[in-house]
Amino acid sequence: MGERWPGRARATEALAVAALVALAYLLLRTAPALAAGAFMDDGVYLSLGKALADGEGYRSVYAVGAPVHLKYPPALPLLHSLLWRSSDDLAFVHAAALLLSLFATAAAAGILWWVARARLELPALLAGVLVVGPFLLEGSVQYFNLAISEPWFMLGWASCLLLAPRASTRLGWAVAVGGLAGTTALFRAQAVVLLPALAAAVWLQGRDSRKAGALVVAGILPLAAWSLMHRSLVTTGPVSTQPDEGAYASWAPDSLMGAVGDAGRVLWSHTTGYWDVLPANLAPWIWLGALLWMIMLAGFLLGVVEHGRDHPALVLSIAAVGAAVLVWPFTQDRFVLAILPFAGLVTALGYRSLAASRRRALAIALAVMVGVVAIRQVQIRGLAEAAEPGDTAVRFHPAQLLPANTEFVIAASRWVGSAARPDDRLLTPLPSALWLYTGRRGVNSIPALPNVGSSVFDEPGRFLASRVVEDDVTLLLLWNPNFLITRDAATVQQTCPEALQFLTLTEEPARVAIFRIRRDDPCFVDRFLAPARVEMRQRSAASAS
Repeated sequence: MGERWPGRARATEALAVAALVALAYLLLRTAPALAAGAFMDDGVYLSLGKALADGEGYRSVYAVGAPVHLKYPPALPLLHSLLWRSSDDLAFVHAAALLLSLFATAAAAGILWWVARARLELPALLAGVLVVGPFLLEGSVQYFNLAISEPWFMLGWASCLLLAPRASTRLGWAVAVGGLAGTTALFRAQAVVLLPALAAAVWLQGRDSRKAGALVVAGILPLAAWSLMHRSLVTTGPVSTQPDEGAYASWAPDSLMGAVGDAGRVLWSHTTGYWDVLPANLAPWIWLGALLWMIMLAGFLLGVVEHGRDHPALVLSIAAVGAAVLVWPFTQDRFVLAILPFAGLVTALGYRSLAASRRRALAIALAVMVGVVAIRQVQIRGLAEAAEPGDTAVRFHPAQLLPANTEFVIAASRWVGSAARPDDRLLTPLPSALWLYTGRRGVNSIPALPNVGSSVFDEPGRFLASRVVEDDVTLLLLWNPNFLITRDAATVQQTCPEALQFLTLTEEPARVAIFRIRRDDPCFVDRFLAPARVEMRQRSAASAS
C-alpha cells in the first residue's frame, strides 16, 4: 500500500506534525517552572545519571546507603549522564533533559503521522484526530514533557513499527527491529513485550522462523548484557530494603497459584480503576466521557477485525503493551496515554472501513468529539491549578500534582539547606529531588506500592519505625495530610511521645512540618517492630511443624 518510503509531501507533513507537537508542548507545559524531581521518577533518572557521570556506578545515590539501583533500566540514566558530563549545573541538566524528552515525543508523533499517511493511507482528518490528538491531551502534554522514560518508549515503539514491514523481507532488517525493541526495553521495562509481539508479526507475515528468531535474539542480547552487568553489581552490593528501591520482580507472588490469584485481582483493580479515571479526562460528564471511549473502542475493534492480518506488528504490539499495562503492579494514567496514539492508528483504520455514505456523519462526529475533548482539557487545567495540596477533586492529574510538588521541594530544600545537619538523613516525599538540591540522602515516605496485596502501611507506625531502625533516618518531613506517612507519624507520637521532636513548620511556598527523630528511643523496636518479629517467628515455627 502506498509508498515504501515517504515522498517529499509525506515527509514534509511528518516534520510539520513533529514541529506542531513540539510547539504545543512548549506553550502548554508547566515543566519550565517545575523543580527537578517533582514527579519522583524524573529525579531518580537524573540522580542515576549523575552517579554514572561521577563514576559512582549504577547506584541510588539519593537513598540512604547509596545502594545498587534495582528498579529502572539504564538507558535514560546513561543519556542523562552525558548531560552531567557536559555541565555540573542542575538547572542546565534539567532543562536539557526536558528538551530531550520534547524531542523524543515530537519525533514519535512525526513517525506515527508518516505511518498513518504514507503506509496506512489514512485521511488527514482521521490521522490528525486519532493519532496526533492523543499527544495533545492535557495529561500527555504534562507527563511527556518530563525527564521520564515514556517519550523514549513511544519513540522506540514508533520506530519499530516504521521498520517492521521490512523485517519479514530481509534478515538484516529483522535483526535491526529486534535490536531496536531491545534497546527500547532498556528505556522502559514494559517495552520488553514488544519482542514477542514483533517476532510473532514477522512469522505471520512470512512464516519464516529464521527471521522471527533472529529478531528475538537481537532484542535479547542487549537485555542479557545489561542483566549480567547488573547482577555483578548486585552481588557486590549494597542492596536496599527500602520499598521504593526494590526490583519490579520483588512484587511477584511466591507461587503459581498466588500469581494467578494476584493477576486476577490486579486485572480487576486496574480495569475498574482506569474506567473510573479515564472518562473524566475526555468530557465534563462521566457518561459522555464513557460514551466517547466506547465509540473509540468500537472503532479499534473494527480496525482489528478488518485490518489486523494486514498489519500484525501494529495490532500485536498494542495488544502486548496493553496487556502489560493491565497486569502492571500499579495503575497510572500515563501508561494508557502512551498507548493511545498507537491505538489511534487501528481505530482510524476501523473508521475508514465505514461505508462512504457514513463518512460525512463520521466527520461531524469527530468534529464534535474534538470540541468536547478540547473544552475538557482547558477545564481540567483550571481545576488542577486551583486545587490545594491533598485535594482529590482532580485525581492524580499532573497539572495539579507537579506544581504542588515543586512548592514542597522548594520549601523543604530551603529549610534543609539552611538548618539541617550535614549528616542528616531524611524520611520524606521526593527524596531524589531533595538530594539533587541539598545533597542529603533519604528514604521515600510515599513509596509506590502494588494495587493489591499487603502494604508497608498496613500496621500504622511500623513503616516509620522500620525506616528509623534500618536506615537510621534523623529527620521526618510531613506535608500532605492524606499521605499514610502522616498517619504513621501520628501513631508514633501517640505511642512514643519522646520519639519525635517537632522543629518547625515552613511557610511559603508550602507548609512542611519537620521533626527530629530520636532514633535511639527503644519504643520504635519495643512497640512497633518487636511484636511483628515475634509473630513472624511464630508463623515460621507453625509452618515448620
